[in-house]
Amino acid sequence: DHSHDQYDRDYYERLPASRTKEIDPPADEFYATEAFAEYALEFIRKGTATGDPWMVYLSHSSPHFPLQAPKELIDSYYETYLLGWDKLRELRWKRMRDLGIVDESTWSLTDRSMVPVDDQSVANGFSGEQNPAWDSLPKARRRDLARRMATFAAMVEMVDRGLGRIVDLLKETNQYENTLIMVTSDNGACYEWGPFGFDEHSRAGVTHLHEGAALEQMGQRGTYHSYGSGWANLCNTPFRMYKHFTYDGGVCAPLIAHWPAQSSRPGAIIRGATHTTDLMPTLRSATGAHYPEEHNGRHIPAEEGIDLVPCLRGEVLPERELYFSHQRARAVIRGRWKIVFSKRTPESPAWELYDLATDRCETVDRAAEHPEIVTELAEAWEAYRIRVGLEEFVPWSTPEEEGISD
Repeated sequence: DHSHDQYDRDYYERLPASRTKEIDPPADEFYATEAFAEYALEFIRKGTATGDPWMVYLSHSSPHFPLQAPKELIDSYYETYLLGWDKLRELRWKRMRDLGIVDESTWSLTDRSMVPVDDQSVANGFSGEQNPAWDSLPKARRRDLARRMATFAAMVEMVDRGLGRIVDLLKETNQYENTLIMVTSDNGACYEWGPFGFDEHSRAGVTHLHEGAALEQMGQRGTYHSYGSGWANLCNTPFRMYKHFTYDGGVCAPLIAHWPAQSSRPGAIIRGATHTTDLMPTLRSATGAHYPEEHNGRHIPAEEGIDLVPCLRGEVLPERELYFSHQRARAVIRGRWKIVFSKRTPESPAWELYDLATDRCETVDRAAEHPEIVTELAEAWEAYRIRVGLEEFVPWSTPEEEGISD
């Protein structure tokens, strides 16, 4: 479960529910991320023993809140995150430039993002305002926040360690070169709910401030924390906003694909937009599987995505329309243009238009300059909504009607 205690051994089932857990360490040694990796390794070993092709879908709950990780790992990251989100955003931006991931002629480091409009008790008093400057916060709050982000980083390392063990096994069994590995995330970083994050009972009031022994215990068994909008903004560097929104800070995540036996571009950064709908066609292409038109007498919708294997061999990704929808936030990408309809902001929401060819980080709204493009893409969105069966959008009116209060 994406929101449950990583240390709660008895909560996690081996499906079907009656099945005995093959991997069941003592309760005081259990950590869900490690258990998930162990089951993936076990599956690969069994698949390898049969001599038949196998496929593993490893879907970690980490690093979703509650933020929990081994204390020694949290400690190792703590000093780094005491630098704060402002300094670290600058450092990440520089590293991205140095690695050639971003092009300064079309990319830019955006300002600190807005804290989404929400009840002030969970937005930490910053509802509709910009995330605060790190140096403006009291020292005790900075320590609390650094501990949260250090825990998140430690969780990511635990995921990475498990992936490393899988890679080691593939190498030991001579399957590494001819195994397609794809790693991605489900969305951009999550802001919930304000710059100070939240704890298990924060809905009843402001986020707790942890000091002394309580600070040291953050991220351990039975604790429940998130890291908040300031750190989410760091994680989304250099993009704007977060999960729940359809700016690229909410919908853009990297896809790392590795298949030495089939790739002619090792280490390449492949530009162009891909989508999670591309995973099915890519896996089908890689395995030679057939996509059926029906199953058990039921019609199966056609594939929406494209096969990404050709781009591993040097072919250019084709241009196409991409559609996004998350809790009434919407977006359409067609060529260089992207329209975005945001969740609630201090202004009345409306379609915004961005030229991704010159403004990759969506900083200048061009809707007033090109109303015809907005209209065309908005009509394309409506046709898509009808085709796939999404509910009709009902616009926001007042904060009170949305259940949002100050």
